[in-house]
Parts: sequence; C-alpha cells; structure tokens
Amino acid sequence: MRQEYRPRRELILTTLERDFAKWLTPLPSAAGLHIAAASTTLDPAAIHIVQKKAAAADVAISCLADFCHERPGQPGLLFGFGTIAMSSIDEGLKRLRQCFADV
Repeated sequence: MRQEYRPRRELILTTLERDFAKWLTPLPSAAGLHIAAASTTLDPAAIHIVQKKAAAADVAISCLADFCHERPGQPGLLFGFGTIAMSSIDEGLKRLRQCFADV
C-alpha cells in the first residue's frame, strides 16, 4: 500500500510547498491517507470560502477547523488522497490554487 500512496502524498506535499506556501504549511505526519495543512495567513472563515469555491470547482477538501474540538479551530485544509487517481491530483491542485486567488 505504501508504494501505491507514497507518490500521491509526495506530489501533494511538493505542490503545497511550491504553490501554496503563501497560505498553507503542511503539518508533519508519517502515515495515513490525509495531509493536513495549517494556515497562518487566513482565518477559518476565509478557509471555508476557499473550501466552498473548491467544491464548486469539483475539488473535494475539508476544513481543518471542522476537526478541532476548540473553536474557532485551526485554520487550514485537509487533503485526502486515498481515493483520487494519481493522474487527477495535478488538475485538482491547479483548480484549488485558483480558489485562493481572490481570498
């Protein structure tokens, strides 16, 4: 399974570090089928706007704050990569990048 999911994880991390560093910082993790990325520049409300724009662009991501016990919660996004084809990741991240353009 690691051989199947490692390339997806690495592609998302590389793209986040290259194209999303202005807004998101990937949180350290060693395993799993998700990548959490915190935001130090956007508040949870702005991240929710990005998430809604992404959904309209057919990109499925979750708001990190939705998984926090305390409110308002950590602003950021959660990227699941267990069910997405490797060939779809680049296009999805390009669409997501556009969702940050106006925030």
